[in-house]
Amino acid sequence: MSGYRGSALQVEHPCPQCGGPVILEETDRFLSCNYCHVRLYIFSKDYFRYYLPPSKHPESDTIFAPYWRFRGLYFSIRPFDIKNKVLDTSFSASGQEFLPISMGLRTQTLKLKFADSEMKTTYLPNQLTVNEAISRIEKMTHFFDSHEYTGRIFHKAFVGDTVSMIYAPLYIRNRAIYDGVLDRPIATLTQSRQECLEQPVGKTAWRIDFKPALCPDCGWDLSGGRDSVVLLCRNCDSAWHSVKGTFRKVDFRVVRWRDRNVIYLPCWRMSAEIEGVDLKSYADLVKTANLPKAPKPEWRKKEIFFWAPAFRTHPHLFMRLARQMTILQPEGDYNDSFPRSAFCPVTLDSGEAFESIKVTLANIAVAKRKFFPKLPSV
Repeated sequence: MSGYRGSALQVEHPCPQCGGPVILEETDRFLSCNYCHVRLYIFSKDYFRYYLPPSKHPESDTIFAPYWRFRGLYFSIRPFDIKNKVLDTSFSASGQEFLPISMGLRTQTLKLKFADSEMKTTYLPNQLTVNEAISRIEKMTHFFDSHEYTGRIFHKAFVGDTVSMIYAPLYIRNRAIYDGVLDRPIATLTQSRQECLEQPVGKTAWRIDFKPALCPDCGWDLSGGRDSVVLLCRNCDSAWHSVKGTFRKVDFRVVRWRDRNVIYLPCWRMSAEIEGVDLKSYADLVKTANLPKAPKPEWRKKEIFFWAPAFRTHPHLFMRLARQMTILQPEGDYNDSFPRSAFCPVTLDSGEAFESIKVTLANIAVAKRKFFPKLPSV
């Protein structure tokens, strides 16, 4: 289940084993070489960084400006509705007014390369967080309205399947700042702009790593889709989540089903301590959702788990599944081994899924006029 596709950017990188050219999509986490047939998993300790090579100018004399690249689901909780949108764009992260706001279509027509802090070039510092950049885009483009919205927003959430940094090339010539891809001037080089471009930038060590996709427990080949963030070992029945440059074992359960001719869809089951509203047990959840169920005493001691799809899908379906699964609180027969059936890849990270909890709460609550104003303190 691929869900929304958006604009899949391409990345070019030589095979770490044989040097053969490999073309990846930005969401790919497996590098498969058609020449030596090696299959490696791609790790980054935080987010992935790419750069657009200059068309003619030498890279060593190029200045690279940072742009946030994000693709995912954006939710805005207002009086008294939840607006949603698929966000697929880039935004300048340098805070410099003389640079284009976004990278436009060039990232869709040109191949990116992985950026490395050891490259002998200059990187402008990142001045904006992802949330700050999204807020600015919302104000500029009026995501959900034909005009600027000035009303109250109780909560905003971005559930991203892609959050990365792309560096665009610049260079200086004849007192002008040039676009390194188009080789044309974009701004006059003033004294203040020159100081911005020449300021020393402290670089932390960041790079990508390639590791064999082998089970840390038994050494068997791990399986998953090309964009999976959780890999499965069918030999010792274990699941491994890629976190900050390493594989970490993650607990899993599989719904027991008689028919093997099915596809299993992954969901994250999350536990959270909720403060600011009375939501400590399943009995509180039933009350908040106004479910037509007769209350039982044991529900006061029953823990709540929040659910979210672990695969890429459209925002309406994401909200619907998260709401239904959280209200249902599935229980029943589970296996702790993988049946011989197909599994939809896990493409949404657990940290991103956690960002959806407030949205799910707002979607569940029936008394929205009473509940929504409490969200900022939840």
